[in-house]
Amino acid sequence: MIGSVRFVDPARGLVWLAGLALAAAGCHPAAPAAAPRLVYASTRAAYGAGVYDGFITVAAVRALGDFGLGAADANDGELVALDGTYYRTRGDGTVIPFADRDLLSLASVTTFRADRKLHVRGPLSRAAFEARLDAWLPGPNRLFALRIHGRFARVVAGASDPQVKPYRRFSEVYPEYHLIPRTDAVGTLVGFLTPVGFPDSARRRYHFHLISDDRRTGGHVDDVDVEDVDVEAQELRRIEFVMPDTPAFYAADLAPAPVAPAPAAAPVAPAAPAPR
Repeated sequence: MIGSVRFVDPARGLVWLAGLALAAAGCHPAAPAAAPRLVYASTRAAYGAGVYDGFITVAAVRALGDFGLGAADANDGELVALDGTYYRTRGDGTVIPFADRDLLSLASVTTFRADRKLHVRGPLSRAAFEARLDAWLPGPNRLFALRIHGRFARVVAGASDPQVKPYRRFSEVYPEYHLIPRTDAVGTLVGFLTPVGFPDSARRRYHFHLISDDRRTGGHVDDVDVEDVDVEAQELRRIEFVMPDTPAFYAADLAPAPVAPAPAAAPVAPAAPAPR
């Protein structure tokens, strides 16, 4: 099967397509136009290089998908998009809704419609849980959106403080993230499984952001132990990029940087009571 990568320049109204092999065989018909898609606003390479200026509004990204993750302008918080609501998880541990006019520096979104489901009981470490997902999902070179809801024995998640110019590379910023461990947390992991070597793939094949059921905590997930969860997955067959039209993006060095060490986690905070 052959999918497509579409590049969009919103400022100039330009769109172009490049073929992307989503499976080994290249002789099958192209994916239909309505095939589920993953839309990137900017690229992980640019974000990794320190291109943190917001360039696209939340309203514009919401029109492209109701589910996903990303980062705010100046990396001032992490995006968690769930059921069409765009949440901003901040470095101080709080969560607020994004306003439509707010700017994003990075986003990965889709219109989520699950095509398979799985119930998983732990306790399972992150590595064991991802291995369970690998055994369930078909093939290593396929792209999936993942919505994982339930109880987590432990989850370490958070965000950074707003960055100031001149921006540093993400490998220098990540060790300063405020990662807060919580036990017995109830919430949703929003994320994607991106095969190694795919365009704009994350450092890890599985990339998750957390939003708690009470909408009081969340952020980029550094580690997680799964207790009892329901997993919903949707296979995505197209990738599209919305490219920044900014001097910082055009001047950025997009060569990979060394992987940053994870910051030390804060002391364990008690979980907030689950909503009734």
